[in-house]
Amino acid sequence: MAGEHKDSCERDDDNQPSCAAPLTLCGTACLDLQTSHDHCGTCNVACGCSQACVGGACASQCSAGTTDCGGTCASLTTDGLNCGACGTICAAGTACAGGSCAPVCAVASTRCATGCSDLQTDSGNCGACGQACLAGQSCASGRCSCPAGQTECSGSCVDLGTAAAHCGACGTVCGTGQSCVSGACTCGSGLSLCNGACVDVLSDPANCGGCGRLCAPPNASGLCTLGTCAITACSAGHYDCDGNPLNGCESTAACNGPRCGNGIIDPGEICDDANVVNLDGCSAACQFEQNLRINNLQLDFGLATCPSNRFGGAIGGIAQSSLQAGFANSIATGTTSVMFVLQRLTDYTGANEPALPVGVVNGTPFAGTGYDGTSDLDWWYLASVSDVDAARVPLSSLPGSISAGHLVAGPGSARLVLPFGSLSPMSFFGASLSVQLGATVPVHISSTNSPPGHLPSERLPPGFATFATAGQPTSPGSFCGAMRTSSLAATAVPPSLLSGGSAACAENYASTNSFLDVLVNGCHVLGFITTITRSQPDSVDSALPALGAGPPYLLSASNAASKIVDTCRDRLGATIDLAGCLQRAGYSSAFSFTADRVDIRP
Repeated sequence: MAGEHKDSCERDDDNQPSCAAPLTLCGTACLDLQTSHDHCGTCNVACGCSQACVGGACASQCSAGTTDCGGTCASLTTDGLNCGACGTICAAGTACAGGSCAPVCAVASTRCATGCSDLQTDSGNCGACGQACLAGQSCASGRCSCPAGQTECSGSCVDLGTAAAHCGACGTVCGTGQSCVSGACTCGSGLSLCNGACVDVLSDPANCGGCGRLCAPPNASGLCTLGTCAITACSAGHYDCDGNPLNGCESTAACNGPRCGNGIIDPGEICDDANVVNLDGCSAACQFEQNLRINNLQLDFGLATCPSNRFGGAIGGIAQSSLQAGFANSIATGTTSVMFVLQRLTDYTGANEPALPVGVVNGTPFAGTGYDGTSDLDWWYLASVSDVDAARVPLSSLPGSISAGHLVAGPGSARLVLPFGSLSPMSFFGASLSVQLGATVPVHISSTNSPPGHLPSERLPPGFATFATAGQPTSPGSFCGAMRTSSLAATAVPPSLLSGGSAACAENYASTNSFLDVLVNGCHVLGFITTITRSQPDSVDSALPALGAGPPYLLSASNAASKIVDTCRDRLGATIDLAGCLQRAGYSSAFSFTADRVDIRP
């Protein structure tokens, strides 16, 4: 009927409803069978809950990773009712993991691809599934870490104390021929580190007798033998008249008359090893070199040896034994080797010598079978380059003399490397020594060019003898002197006094503390047994000008917790420069010793 509104359901002539295309009458409703959820494609054909009607057919509406299982979207990797496939039900006590039914993990475990895992301890799944630790690492509290004593470097756990590719720190690589010992790149036995390379200073012409000592005599050919540079041949038209390899073949005229260093025993010479080098057995003046090494050293704790002994007097019984044990071991192994060089000695019986300098050097023994630092007559020692000048003359010497077989020397300055837990260079001022010399004994001549004994090339007279000992166990010599406080401040606390040590201090000293800190603050065991008495320096180096109002100088630590000495005051209580104070102040000390004859070689 014109102008009359009709909806989609119209009635035919029989008054039955009808639907306009594309709708279809289902019951009393006109529906689109292409999209109707409950009448999809055909009336009364309903799609599932997870389906939609698309193009007259039911299609799944599940999200990615899920599957339509009978009208329900299910994850086939985790759904226990549809594990791996729709309808596959996991049995009681199991769970679906990775599309397979597996036993349920314990409460503290997590299901990972590899199975049940404790993410707190599993190195293959540390903190999270699939998060694996590096080789050598372990998992603790969900974090990967290297074993105790090791550090992660470049994806591996390494011991910084021994790893040559990471020595002391990640990425620090030791050079060719070096090994890593205690976190430091070191050379093998018999080798020294010179300019980044391990060399034998006994034969290397570029480092003859020490790093940087070039054996290249002018106008001559040189050979480094046992650390000594010797001239083997002169260039044409040149002559070696003074035997000094430093200036080579210095003369253009032929040499005349006797001279030291020509390999011939001329009048006035005791020896001649064809060079003019000091501290090689035969001196630059062709005289026998009489050297004594301390083979027994006792740290004294009273006043029987020296007139004052503030250092030894502060040390109690418990610390005394541990310190003395360290001294004995270090002497026996040669780690501590303090030597006296009796320069310009002419009376080799040791009876009388009105004036002679007594040089003080430290050194290390040459390797050899049968070495015993407590009995080392005529053994070879290498003098520390820190203790001699370019001419191999000791930098420190005490004015001395011998009367009726008794040697006295000092006062003066000296440097002794002593074993206070670790080797500690100790500077002394006001140092002196006194010791009775022993009987003469023939000098041993080595037949193997190895210790003990002097070399045949020195050309010593047959049966040549000198005094072989100084001091006896029942009547030792004495060494007295003030330990400079700057040396004590640079000396670590002996391990026995640190926490866990045999005489650990209740003051809880740490590796950052020094021996000076212990002396100033004291040390007590169990809180009441005094191991080291609190003490102040009692000596002043008069060779240096006074600071402030002058001595006595008083040391203290401003931080009671750290106990690190950081303040110095003069006699009026005014604060003065700490470094200058430590150079001037010292602790008097006393030592007893015996010594025997040794051969210092380059």
